[in-house]
Amino acid sequence: MEYARFNSPDGSTYLVKADGSALGSADSDRKTLHILPKLLLDRTMASQLDLSKVNLTILSEHKELLVPEGGMVIRQPYPNTDYLVAGSPVSRNGWCVNAESLPAEFEVEFCWHLREMHPTIPGKDWWVRHCIQLKLLSDGHRTFTMSSSNWPQKHGDDAPLYRQPKAFARAGLVCARDWAARNLQCVEETIDCGNFKINEDVVLYGIPYEQATSIHAFQELQLHEREQVVNFSTLNDVHSANGVVSLPPEVFLEALRLAQISFQDTPKPGKFEEHPALKLLCDWWEANVPTQQDSLKAGYCMPLIRVEDDDEYWSGYGEIPNTKITAMTPFAASSAVCGGSVLLQFYASAQFSKFPAGFFESRLVTGEEWCEVSATRQDVETGVYDEAWYSLEALRSFPTGFKAAFEELIRSTAVEINDL
Repeated sequence: MEYARFNSPDGSTYLVKADGSALGSADSDRKTLHILPKLLLDRTMASQLDLSKVNLTILSEHKELLVPEGGMVIRQPYPNTDYLVAGSPVSRNGWCVNAESLPAEFEVEFCWHLREMHPTIPGKDWWVRHCIQLKLLSDGHRTFTMSSSNWPQKHGDDAPLYRQPKAFARAGLVCARDWAARNLQCVEETIDCGNFKINEDVVLYGIPYEQATSIHAFQELQLHEREQVVNFSTLNDVHSANGVVSLPPEVFLEALRLAQISFQDTPKPGKFEEHPALKLLCDWWEANVPTQQDSLKAGYCMPLIRVEDDDEYWSGYGEIPNTKITAMTPFAASSAVCGGSVLLQFYASAQFSKFPAGFFESRLVTGEEWCEVSATRQDVETGVYDEAWYSLEALRSFPTGFKAAFEELIRSTAVEINDL
């Protein structure tokens, strides 16, 4: 189930289901606490991470009531792999405990031990101590969650990202908005002693269990947690038929190389369509695909990738849902196949944008309407919103996100991996 946050006229917000209906108000039959220890790593630590060298200990007078049955499991359950999240053997995004015997206010410390991950001294351990003075306040509801995504939010409140009571691996990760949104009491980093400490006060308000959606969030394995393959036993013919033409792997690999180039320019309509990576792919499309009666000039494209031996393409941009391989056949005229794993879907340039009901509607190069997004005509015309940015980001992250498909493309060409 997907959820979105709806803005009320008074400035408050609340969660709604995918169909726009509000969440229900059913509550737990007992006092329940959703515990959610999180640690944000810096990019260097994340790139060198070995999960087997990460441990979490809970320190509290009430420890026996807080530790999950079966012990804690450290995972990277979010698309953003900079986050470490503790869960249980059966729950990936924290865990729930019976809070009937817990006092209304108590102290708890999440002590993260990162073996041989000291930020400046090779081979030395690094400790992160996240000390929380936790207060549980109820106006009748019995569910309390440490996930700020489910907290009541009124006009003027900071975004949930900054309100979340998470730990940081380094002091430099704590920004001004974190200080403004949270009741941080102490942030101390001691390089010589190998530790970082953060103290804060956190107040949790009771909400209906049905509205604590984070309890069941991120239960599916993320892309980086899956075993990616390039040899498929099914749907190979369907994949091949999903494109009207085959894109040479050398062209796609060159586009991936170009996508690593930063692109700064004055905001304007379709700015990112001018990036060398997207221009290479779209120019190739224009030169190699016969123009149809209703064809529109290509402005950008999105890679769809086979990851497992099933009926799914993963979008190159992580926040776009997966697509059935068999569902893409009707759109073959707007797509190119690249090897046995990759399909590129080409979209019309922003100059052909339409705005039914006032919002941007993307179109395929065939002229077919694709999807509507919540960007206005002004957003697009001023360059504040640019659909091509998502395509460029998909190309930029492809080599690290889709390693199996990337390495297979390398093997099928004479391109050296060090050239990319």
